Amino acid sequence: MNHSCAAVVTTFAAIAFAWPGISAAQKVPADGYLCCNLRVSGTWASDYNDPRSGGRVLPVGSKVIGLAFGSTQVDVEIEGTKISIGNDYSRVFPIEQFAARWIVPKDPAAELRGLSPKMQQAIKGARLMKGMDRKHVLMAVGWPTASNTPNTEDPIWTYPAANGYTYKVVFDERWRVKAIDADEATKRVVMMP
Repeated sequence: MNHSCAAVVTTFAAIAFAWPGISAAQKVPADGYLCCNLRVSGTWASDYNDPRSGGRVLPVGSKVIGLAFGSTQVDVEIEGTKISIGNDYSRVFPIEQFAARWIVPKDPAAELRGLSPKMQQAIKGARLMKGMDRKHVLMAVGWPTASNTPNTEDPIWTYPAANGYTYKVVFDERWRVKAIDADEATKRVVMMP
């Protein structure tokens, strides 16, 4: 394992709010819940999770039934529909570890109900706002791809947006969002008004 891959895997395991994963010995993904809002186009949901793609958003806390592992995707059932969650841009992770990022054993919607109404509205709307912590950012917009953010211990997470653009979530020393660095069109899509 090269140094950057080891850093990503170590960082993923070390994040204080990371949820327990599934064992590599499992033949099918564990049932659970979506950790985060996830955009889907037809039956494909890419880890790219582009906010300007126009895809339908599967909400954080959606019940997930694990069906199968593919070489680059996790096949699941969500809301009665077979969905493939594609590991398109985070392939430094083995597919089982990739699945554990998106499918968690404990329903995060329970935590969501304990947040302020404005924070709930932002997360349910797949929007960001200043003051969110890392867990809230994940719930709102999902994991940054490993190709854009190889180390989630860095205070800047880069997310893809349409047409090759990106936006950056900038955290302060307490791991709260202090800024969103993006063009104005992307800010209108990803930030809470």
